[in-house]
Amino acid sequence: ETAYPLRISRYELREDSSGAGEFRGGLGLRRDITVRDHTATFSLLADRQTHRPYGLLGGDDGESGSAVRIDPDGETERLPQKSTHSLPPGTTVSIRTPGAGGYGDPTARSKT
Repeated sequence: ETAYPLRISRYELREDSSGAGEFRGGLGLRRDITVRDHTATFSLLADRQTHRPYGLLGGDDGESGSAVRIDPDGETERLPQKSTHSLPPGTTVSIRTPGAGGYGDPTARSKT
């Protein structure tokens, strides 16, 4: 934040984004980045926004990812997974990475 005109306003795990299974998939992340002082150019190169990460051997799929532009007036726009944008000051981009699919039958999960 000291080197670039950006503010990280949110950085957290995405609750319930992993696929169920005997072994659960990993959680996705959510990062909200706000442009502070100058117009910024933002490039997004992401995958798994239209197809959920699949589970294996009976595990459930993980949640898909997304990226959302939030303008200073509160208007939102979902961004294409491969795109470049000019962002004026006050604009926030919320990046949500996909959760991983689970492995194995969820009913075989250990109770301990």
